[in-house]
Amino acid sequence: MANNLIITGNTNPEIGKEIHYSIFQHAPNFTVENPLFLNSVEKAEWQVLILEHGKWRKTSENTKKGDNISYTFTQNSLWREGIKLVVTKGNDKGELIIKTRKAGQPKILKIDLLDVNYNKVTKPLHYFDILIARAQCTEMEGEKLHFTLWEDDALKSGHNKINEINRINPVPIPATVKRGKAEVKFNMAFYTQASMIANMQLAKGDKSEGKNHEYYVTADYYGKLEASNNVNIKVDSSSLTPVSMEDILKKIEEDKVQKQKDTQKPKVNKRPTPPPPTPKKDTYKTPITPKAKTKASDPKGKIISVEFVDFLGKPYQNMKFGTQVKAKIISKDMKGKTIKLKIWEDDISDQLVYENNYVLGGDESYATINLTNEMRKKGDDFKEGSEQEYFLEIEYAGQSVDSEVINVNDSAPKIKVETGVSTSGVKAKKADQKKEEKKSNGKCSCNNNITKEELKNIAPYAKVTNIDKYFEGFNITFKKFNINTCLQKIHFFAQVIHESGSFRYNVEQGNSEYLAKYGGWHGRGLIQLTTKPNYLAFERAIGEDVTSSSLARDKVTKSPYAVYSAGWFWDKHAILNTHAESNDFIYITYRVNGGFNHIDDRLENVKRGFKILYSNCVNNDGKTTEYKFKSSKTYEDKKASFAWGLWHDPKFSKDGCRKSKHLALEGYKRFVELTDEADSTTNYYSIQKLIHFSDLVYTKTIAGKVKKFVNIRKASLKRIKELENE
Repeated sequence: MANNLIITGNTNPEIGKEIHYSIFQHAPNFTVENPLFLNSVEKAEWQVLILEHGKWRKTSENTKKGDNISYTFTQNSLWREGIKLVVTKGNDKGELIIKTRKAGQPKILKIDLLDVNYNKVTKPLHYFDILIARAQCTEMEGEKLHFTLWEDDALKSGHNKINEINRINPVPIPATVKRGKAEVKFNMAFYTQASMIANMQLAKGDKSEGKNHEYYVTADYYGKLEASNNVNIKVDSSSLTPVSMEDILKKIEEDKVQKQKDTQKPKVNKRPTPPPPTPKKDTYKTPITPKAKTKASDPKGKIISVEFVDFLGKPYQNMKFGTQVKAKIISKDMKGKTIKLKIWEDDISDQLVYENNYVLGGDESYATINLTNEMRKKGDDFKEGSEQEYFLEIEYAGQSVDSEVINVNDSAPKIKVETGVSTSGVKAKKADQKKEEKKSNGKCSCNNNITKEELKNIAPYAKVTNIDKYFEGFNITFKKFNINTCLQKIHFFAQVIHESGSFRYNVEQGNSEYLAKYGGWHGRGLIQLTTKPNYLAFERAIGEDVTSSSLARDKVTKSPYAVYSAGWFWDKHAILNTHAESNDFIYITYRVNGGFNHIDDRLENVKRGFKILYSNCVNNDGKTTEYKFKSSKTYEDKKASFAWGLWHDPKFSKDGCRKSKHLALEGYKRFVELTDEADSTTNYYSIQKLIHFSDLVYTKTIAGKVKKFVNIRKASLKRIKELENE
C-alpha cells in the first residue's frame, strides 16, 4: 500500500473543538489545492490510532468514512503517548500525527448513555438494566458534577420546563471528573417509581404514554444546561403497579414545592459555550475597596454577606497586595455546597483578577485568599492610574448538560453482563442510602475546626502535652493554608504525624558540626523548613519576621508557627491540596518524602483519618484506602515510577515499605515504558553506590574529579530480567 495520501487539517487541535480533515494525493499531477479522487466513488476510511507501550492500537469507535470528515478530541487525549490519524483509499494510504492541546476554559462537551457493558444504548432497555451516564469534559479535572435522571414529556428531546416534575432521583448523584470523564450508574430496578412518574404527565399532543418511556440525564456544574438525546423504556402496562389518584395528587403537590424551589434555575442551553469573563447578572456582589460601586444581593437569599477579616477575625480597613486575607462568608442552608469566589476590578471592562472554588462548612465559613502582585498586574491592563477598585462575586451551582434520551421498557430483553464487566451499579442506590445515613452521624470537618478528641484519635501515639501544644495551631493553619475538606485534613495529618514523629520533633536533629553546614537555615517546624529561600517565602506567606535573626528563625519551632510551616509546605510549596482531594495518597507521599520511606506507617495514619473524619464527611463519595500505583499521578512520573520499583524491591533495604516482587516489577516496567533507549537519566537515589549495580557503573571526570554514574533505564531493565527469572 503506497503512502501517497496527504491529510490536511490541524495537527495541534484544541480539545473539545470539532476539527475537519481532508485528503489529497501526493503525485506530480496533483497539488495541495487539488482534492483527491474527484471522479472516484470509493470512499476513504479513517482510523484513530493511539500509542500504548510503544505500539499503535486501533480505536474501533472512531472509524469514519469519506474524503472529508471531522473529529472532536477529548480531555483524555492529552495523556496519550501518541495519537495518529490513518486514512486508506483503495491502495493508497496517509498518516498524520496529532498532538492535542488544552482548551481555554472549562466545558462539558456531552453526556454519553451506555449499557452495563459500556456500549452505546441503541435499543430499548429493560427496567432491570443498568444505565451508565458518562460526561466528557475539558479543563474540569478534579471538579465535581451532579447527575440527575429525568423522564421526558417534551416534544423535543432534552431538558425542558415541562419535565421539571419528572425528576427520577431526588438527590443528584455526584461524580468527580478524572482524565476528562465523570461517570455514574443508574440501576433502573431501584427506580420503580419511574413508571409512575412517566404515566403522570403526557407529552403535549399525546393521548397516552404508549409503549415507550423516554429518559435522559443531566449533569450539573456551574452555569448552564444542555440536553442529551433520549433513550426509550417500552412499557408493559400489566407489569406496572397501579397508581391511585391520591398518590398522583400527592406526587404533584410535592413536585410543586420542588418546582418553586427551582424557579431560579438557569435556562436551557443545549450546547454550553465557555462563558465570557464578565460577572453574572444574578449573583451576590459586594465592594471590597472604598470607591468600588458594584453591589448586588443574592436573589435566592443564600449568600447573606461577605467581609474581609484578618486571622484574628477583625475586619480589614486596608488590604495590601502581597498579603493573605480571609473572606468571612455568611450564608443560609449552604453547608457542604461549593461556591466559586471571584474578584473583579471595578471599571468599564470588569477585569477578572481571581477565582477559586471553596466548600462552605456552615452558615459562617472562611475562604483564604492570597492577594498576589499578579492579581494587581491583571487589573493594570488598562493603565487607569495608581488606584484600583475591586468587588467580589460569589457564584454557586449550576451548569447542567443533558444526555441523549433513551427508551426503557419491561418487555425488552435484559442485557447480559459481559465477562469482566462490574455489576457494582446494582448496589449504587443502597450505597447512596448508606452514605446519607453516615452524613447524619457526627460532625463533618469540612470547613470546620477539628476537636481535640478527634486529634487524639488520629494521632494516638502523640503525647497529651504535644496535642495541647499544637491543637489550636492546626485549626488556624487549616484556615490559613486552604486545608478545608476532610480528605485534605486526613492526608495532611497522615504526613505531618509521620514527619514529626507524632509531634515530637520540631527541629532538625544533629550536632553543631552537622547543623553548621546550613548556616542557621536548618530544618524547623512539623514539616521542616530548610534553606534561606524557603524561609523567605514562608515569611512572605505569613507576613511575620522569621528570617532577621536566629531568634526569629526559632519561632518556627513554636506553635502555631511550627504548624504554619507544615501548612505552607503543603499548600504553597508542594501544592498538595488538589491531590489530597482526589485521594492520591501514593503521589502525596512521593512529593513529601521524595521517595516512599515509611509509606506503610503513613498509610496507617490515613486509615485512622478515614475512620475518624471521612466516615462522617458530607462529601463522602465512596473513596477508600485501597491505593493502586496505576491510579496515581506517580504512574505518569518516571522518577516516581523508578522509586516505586526500588522501594518495593526485595533486593534493597528501603525503610518502612513492604517488599513485593510484583510491585517492584510494576514500577521498573513503568519507568521503561516512560522512556526510550536513548534516555540518559542517571543516579536516582544514589544507585551508583549500590554494589548490585556495579556492573553498570561508568565514570566521568568533572571539574577534575572522577564521578560514578549508572543509567536508570539499564538498571531497571536489569532488575526486571532478574525478578522475572526468580
